[in-house]
Amino acid sequence: MNNLAVLLAEKGDVAEAKGLYRKALEIKPKHTHAIFNLAVLLEKMGDVDEAKGLYRKTFYLDPTFTLDMNNLAR
Repeated sequence: MNNLAVLLAEKGDVAEAKGLYRKALEIKPKHTHAIFNLAVLLEKMGDVDEAKGLYRKTFYLDPTFTLDMNNLAR
């Protein structure tokens, strides 16, 4: 679902992508890539507070996942 959500987000279907990311996280709550991708999408949609929380969650689950630290620095 994460990969399909990425494709939908790239095509501009952000509502559908957001729903798929959330569905993927219902199935696998610790899917760091889905968490990160949802955070990026939410940030682009203007929901910076939730995005920052998800970036932190990504880092907490996988400290080697450094992309989220770059996003938190903004």
